[in-house]
Amino acid sequence: MRLNKLHIVLILLFGLNIILLVRVKTMSRHFYDAFQSYELEQIDDSIKNENLKVIIEGNYIGKINASDSLKKLVSKSEKIILFITEGNCGSCIDECLTYLADLGSTIGRDKILLLGNFHENNTFEIFKQNASTFIENSLFCPDLNLPEKFTQQPLLFVLDKNLNIRLLFVPDFYTEYIEEYFVKILPNYFSPS
Repeated sequence: MRLNKLHIVLILLFGLNIILLVRVKTMSRHFYDAFQSYELEQIDDSIKNENLKVIIEGNYIGKINASDSLKKLVSKSEKIILFITEGNCGSCIDECLTYLADLGSTIGRDKILLLGNFHENNTFEIFKQNASTFIENSLFCPDLNLPEKFTQQPLLFVLDKNLNIRLLFVPDFYTEYIEEYFVKILPNYFSPS
């Protein structure tokens, strides 16, 4: 009888060990999956950082086609351009305008220019009036001959006297870097050396 009880206890302990081993293995698999997911996020962040560097520092687009009125506006000094097209995300534009208003008080509102690519000038004039509390210089601009993938969302860049694009930034592509672009990159670019 004692031997049977001992066998039953051993069988129960053996069963309990198997259950614990299965749980440990399952937990280690979950830990491994979580670790893999974290590594993938780190790789994804690294790729985003590199892409951002290429876009901002590499000047993905070199030069634009410009009207005489745009050439005249940038002939005196470089301008930060907010380029929008009809149908762009309204809240994205509003966020950019808010940042630009703050930036304008630091570097000068005359250094900021809104370019609008709208089907009709009248539609742009309505938008221009609404944006005038943020940006004082605006220009209807039918086409800059930019790649289509860049005209589907608001674009920011610095345009120099020779119509070269500097510091190209697409806020919708890199929402996590918007503040850094407006608070660090642009003010540093326009600060006197």
